[in-house]
Amino acid sequence: MTEARTVSLSPTVKKPAIQYQVFMPHPESHLFEVSLRVKLEQLSPSLQKDRKLDLKMPVWTPGS
Repeated sequence: MTEARTVSLSPTVKKPAIQYQVFMPHPESHLFEVSLRVKLEQLSPSLQKDRKLDLKMPVWTPGS
């Protein structure tokens, strides 16, 4: 009898709950205000312990 099993080597990581809010309080300025909220309780235990999360804003060039 042959038996096949699938084993996942990657740990299960919870995806953080992320909320973005984009505001344009002065449209004539063409500037936006962006806020980001992360629910820490939904991060993996190691990130909760470190309480540190690296975030990056995308680069945008007008006309590109």
